[in-house]
Amino acid sequence: MDASSRISKIRSRECERLRGPTWVKAVQGALLKCAYVVLDYAQTGLIAAVFIFKMMEWWYQSAGERMSAPTVYPPPPPPPPPKVAKDGIPLPPDRTICPFCSQKRANPSVVTVSGFVFCYACVHNYVYQETGEWVRTSEETPGASSSRAPPGADDDPELQQLMQDINEADDEPE
Repeated sequence: MDASSRISKIRSRECERLRGPTWVKAVQGALLKCAYVVLDYAQTGLIAAVFIFKMMEWWYQSAGERMSAPTVYPPPPPPPPPKVAKDGIPLPPDRTICPFCSQKRANPSVVTVSGFVFCYACVHNYVYQETGEWVRTSEETPGASSSRAPPGADDDPELQQLMQDINEADDEPE
C-alpha cells in the first residue's frame, strides 16, 4: 500500500468520525476537505507565490535602478612597481628578460617572497647558496639559517649529512 492510499484511508475515516446533525457534518466535511486541499498544495503554492513576488518586484523596478547598477566593475588599479634594494640589480624594462642573466627567460620561476620572475636555473643558483641571503637583492632569506636546512639543523649532524646528500643529488645531471 503506497503513501497516497494510506492518506486517503485516514482522511475518509476522519470524515466518518464526524458527529452531529447532518448539516453540521456537511459543513465540517467541507471544511476538512478544504483543509486537506490547502495542505496538499501548500508547498507548490508557496513556491509559486515566491516566484510571482519576485517577478512583480522585477517588473515594477524602475528603469533608472536597473541602469544605475553596474553589471561590469572596472578593473582594480595595478600594484605599485617592485622596489629594488640599494645593492640589488635593476629590473629590465622588458618583462620577458631575466634580471640575473639579462636574457629571455627560460623556464620562468617566481620567487614568492618578492614576486620577481627569473629563469629557474638562475634563481636556483643564487637562492640556494649557503649565505642565507638573497644574492644581489640583499634581502634576508626567510626562515632558514642555511638555504635548504630547516631551523636548528646546524646542531644535528645526521640531518646535516642528509641535507648534503640531497644537495648532491640535486646537483647531479639526470
